[in-house]
Amino acid sequence: MRRLNLTAAACLACAATFGAAGVADAGVRVAAPQLAPKFKAAVHDYTLPASACSKPFPLVVRATGATAGRIGAGRPFRGLRTRRLRLTPGQAVPVLARTGRRSTRYYVRCLPKDFPAYRYRSFGRARTPFFVVTVGHYVAIFDRNGVPVWWHRGRTEVIDGKVLPGGLIAFARYFGGGYGVDKRIAYELRRPNGKLVRTLRARQAITDFHELQPTPDGNFVLLSYKKRPNPIDLSAFNGDADATVLDAVIQKLSPTGKRLWSWNSKHHIGLAETGRFYEDLEEPYDIVHVNSIQPLAGNDYLVSFRHTDSVYRIDGATGDVEWKLGGTPTPRSLQVVGDPLGGYPLGAQHDARMLPDGTITIHDNGSDLSRPPRSLRYRLEGDTATLVGSQFDKGAPSSFCCGSSRLAGGAWLTSWGGTPLVSEFFRGRRTFSLRFLDEDAFSYRANTVTRETGLGKLRRGMNLMTPPKR
Repeated sequence: MRRLNLTAAACLACAATFGAAGVADAGVRVAAPQLAPKFKAAVHDYTLPASACSKPFPLVVRATGATAGRIGAGRPFRGLRTRRLRLTPGQAVPVLARTGRRSTRYYVRCLPKDFPAYRYRSFGRARTPFFVVTVGHYVAIFDRNGVPVWWHRGRTEVIDGKVLPGGLIAFARYFGGGYGVDKRIAYELRRPNGKLVRTLRARQAITDFHELQPTPDGNFVLLSYKKRPNPIDLSAFNGDADATVLDAVIQKLSPTGKRLWSWNSKHHIGLAETGRFYEDLEEPYDIVHVNSIQPLAGNDYLVSFRHTDSVYRIDGATGDVEWKLGGTPTPRSLQVVGDPLGGYPLGAQHDARMLPDGTITIHDNGSDLSRPPRSLRYRLEGDTATLVGSQFDKGAPSSFCCGSSRLAGGAWLTSWGGTPLVSEFFRGRRTFSLRFLDEDAFSYRANTVTRETGLGKLRRGMNLMTPPKR
């Protein structure tokens, strides 16, 4: 984790230099051992590692010029003030800067001891205000300065964290192992204060943790698996004439968990479409491996299937496949134009999304194809899909699974599937990288957070879970 490795004495020495630039630099400056990131007046949220804040440490604040400072609920002051503090995990100490009628708050918050270690590097102005990641037991929201401003520790490992419209934070319980085998998997929906509002599970099928999405009519779609009741003959593909197969099932649920609609891949995706993956699969055979879904206008759905190397648009009324992008050719396949990889552009892709202008973004993993993952954007016209944008990151030379690519305002936010790296690119230049330091850690997705959630709501939620220092 990026830190300032300061001793208490060094911290006091650096504080003494605050305001050295003169009146033009008047305001409040904050220092503490291992404060991250380095203090800047425009950055309002900071963290300390548990090792630094679990024992008394000096928080040094200097208020200069016409500005008055205040630490916690203490008295306002001008000049230099040092307060020795001890914080519990999740607890913050607020620092107030008041100039006339204008006030600004800064927050220094203590990270939990087992919070995933990370390193954040800035290369320019980040365009994504906030994004959600899940690593190990934690779902966390980072701001554009690389600061975790909200987090929750699950009782199990967690995956696929996101902020839903209205501000609820959703994530799936993860127990490891294969797919379609663990009945304990469910999505938790929590308020920013950590309170559990509801859990969602598939009905009469085993819930899958790859995706939960709200629908425009206030319901939810999630993914699941269902075993075919009778063995099928796969001898033409892998030699198994008596095979147990898992099919992907999409369900639409009401907020109370009532099933409103369902779709099963066995009726719409042919066995031959699994293609190259048959040689690697083990019984029970997860022949399509669904990993993302997006509700579209007109009651359609955009769905990604890893083990067909392709993305489909599905008619929600009939269940029919309207078109297919990538994978083995079918009568519904789109012609790919402008992609240097030609007619087979995708490899174990994840996280397909349609943008408001009708273009499609895809996180292409390139798994087992001897190439790096890519963030892609296609324009669809008739039976043609034309590549109009792509992005690589040299820090992610390969990807075995997972990941996401989101495009907004010209900026790509990508979790580089199966690697510990999340990064943003704007106009082809990297603006930041967030790398988790545990060799086994990675974020399944990096989901953007809409502005309606608001930093204030996230701070209040954290403060309700752990009241701030007074």
